[in-house]
Amino acid sequence: MNPLSKFGANHTPELFTVGGLFNHLSSQISILLILHILSAPLFFQFSLPATLHAYIVILLGVIWAVTKPPIYSAYIATYIVGSEVLWRMCGADIFYEGGKYSVILILGLSLIHRKQKYIPVAPLFYFLLLLPSIILTLETMSADSARAAISFNLSGPLTLFISTWFFSTLKIKLTQMLYLMLFLVAPIITTAAGALSETLVQGQIRWVNDSMLQTSGGFGPNQVSTIMGLGAIVIWMFLLFGRSDILSKLVLAGSGVLLIVQGLLTFSRGGMVAVIIVTSFLSIYTVRNTQQRTRMIFLIIISVSALIFLVFPMLNDYTQGFLETRFGDVNLSNRDTLLQVELDLFIANPIAGVGPGVANTIRTTSSHTEMTRLLADHGLFGLVSLILLILMTVQRYLSVKDLALRGLYGSFILWTLIVMTNTAMRIAATGFCFGLAFVQIQFDD
Repeated sequence: MNPLSKFGANHTPELFTVGGLFNHLSSQISILLILHILSAPLFFQFSLPATLHAYIVILLGVIWAVTKPPIYSAYIATYIVGSEVLWRMCGADIFYEGGKYSVILILGLSLIHRKQKYIPVAPLFYFLLLLPSIILTLETMSADSARAAISFNLSGPLTLFISTWFFSTLKIKLTQMLYLMLFLVAPIITTAAGALSETLVQGQIRWVNDSMLQTSGGFGPNQVSTIMGLGAIVIWMFLLFGRSDILSKLVLAGSGVLLIVQGLLTFSRGGMVAVIIVTSFLSIYTVRNTQQRTRMIFLIIISVSALIFLVFPMLNDYTQGFLETRFGDVNLSNRDTLLQVELDLFIANPIAGVGPGVANTIRTTSSHTEMTRLLADHGLFGLVSLILLILMTVQRYLSVKDLALRGLYGSFILWTLIVMTNTAMRIAATGFCFGLAFVQIQFDD
C-alpha cells in the first residue's frame, strides 16, 4: 500500500505542508533563523567565537552519539555540514577538513553505539576501491604531503560512505526530516549574512569577469556559492509546500533572497545553476493536485519575477554590469582543460591511476570534477567506484515509489552530482547530502 494513500488524493502529507512542525514551532523557527543572521557580525569580527562554536558543536555531537538516539547524531551532523564553510571563512581554529571528519566521527560513533552490523555493500566498496592507489601517493610524495593529499581527496568519499551507511539504517518521522533541513540551513544563513555584510562595507570593488574573493567573505567563491545554493534549495522546499504563519514565510523568503543575493555576488556560477536545476526538478515531482499546482505556479511567478525585475537589476547596477557579463559567459573557467588533463592521466595510468592528490602536482591545481578525479587518481578502481555511485543513484531513485518522496530524495542526490562536476568534494555537504537521500522516512500517526 502506498504510504501516502492514507492522506487522500487531495490532501498533502505533513512533510510537504510542514503543518505539524510550523503550527507548533513557527515562532521558534523565525527566532532561530533571525538569531543566526544577527550572530554573523560576531563570527566575522572575531575568530574566537567561531572556534568556540565549532568545538562546542562537535563536542556535543560526540556526547550525543554515545548517549542519545541516532536522530540526535543526525541533527548535530547536519548542523556541522551547514557550519563548515562558516568555520573556514571565519578562521576557526580547527583543521581544514575538520567538518568532514567531525561528521564521520559522530555518525561513526552512533553506528558503533547502536552496534549496527549491517553495512550496505555498494557504498562500502565505493570507498574501499579508492584505497589501493594510496600506495602510489606514499611512494611519490613526502610523508606530510602524502598525508595532506590523501586527507583532502578521500575525506569526501569517506563522508559519503559513512553518511549513506548511517542514513540507510535510520528511520525518522516527517517532522524530524524538517528539523534536519532547518539545522542545515540555519548556519548557512549566518555565512550569507556575514559575507554580504563584509561586501557592503568595502570601499571600491574592482569587478572582474571571474569568481570574486572580495564578495565571498574573503573565502573561496566556489565553496560559498555552492553552500548558498544548497541553503536556497532547502528554503524552497519549505516555501513550496509550507502552510506556516505569515511571519515564518516572510523570514524564510527573506533568508532565501539573502542566500541568492550572496550566491550571485560570488560570481561563481555553479552554486546558482544547481539552484535552478534542483528546484525545477523538485517542483515537478511534488505537484500532486490542483491546489499544489496553483501554489507552485504562484510561488514560481513571484520568485522569478522578483529575481528578474528586482534582485538581478539591482545587483547588476551594483556590480557595474559585471554580474550580467559573468552569468552570460559560457566559458568553463579552464575546467575543460583540467578535465582533459585528468582523462589523459587516466589513459596513461589506466590500472591504479597516479594516486590521490598526485594529479594536483601535474595540473598545479585541485580537481573541480570528482568524476574525472576518480579516473586520474585511481584508474580502473576509480572507474568501478564511479559505476557503483551511479548504480546507487539509480537504485535509490527507482526504489522510491511515491513521487513526492522521490522528488525529495532525488533533489539531494541531484544536487550532489551537480556539485561533484563543479566543486568535486571540497565540502562535507556533498557526500552528506548523498547519504541523506537514503534515510527512511516514516509518516507520523
